[in-house]
Amino acid sequence: MTLYDFILQYFDQPNVGNTPENKGQCVGLVSVAMDALKIPHEWGNAKDLLANANTQYFEIILNSVSLIPSPGDILVYGSNYGGGDGHTALCVFASEMKLVRFEQNNPTGSNPILSTVAYDNNVNGLLGWLHPINGFSGSTTDPVILSQSDSFIAVCSELGTQATKDSAIAKLKE
Repeated sequence: MTLYDFILQYFDQPNVGNTPENKGQCVGLVSVAMDALKIPHEWGNAKDLLANANTQYFEIILNSVSLIPSPGDILVYGSNYGGGDGHTALCVFASEMKLVRFEQNNPTGSNPILSTVAYDNNVNGLLGWLHPINGFSGSTTDPVILSQSDSFIAVCSELGTQATKDSAIAKLKE
């Protein structure tokens, strides 16, 4: 399965997860990605994924000014997210300026979405990422996803609303 196929399968699907505890949570989406990659689950809150990672399946990469995550890497954010539980997402694309993430429950309660944020290794609480040793196959990103994500974010910004489908539609209906 490619990362693109994974995104298409789970984009905007409600309550993605594989246990009653993680359905609809950010870790639920990441756990389903681990299932797709045939990797055993990493347990704990999002902020604990780096510490709990099995090095048989992941290369653990601590955030550094000189490093940029790769498509398919599991991003791990610290306790400044999620009421202290952290946050996690899949990297779709990263450069020195931009990070495109596939994430769930950000904002709280949201279905899996693509989000584009400014990327700076020194801000936003990014602790590091897990690089699956046997990651997604084939092409990991699709230029259409990246351009649509940027366009969607820009339109939502102009509308003055959150970059989620439901928020954008509600604003357009006003």
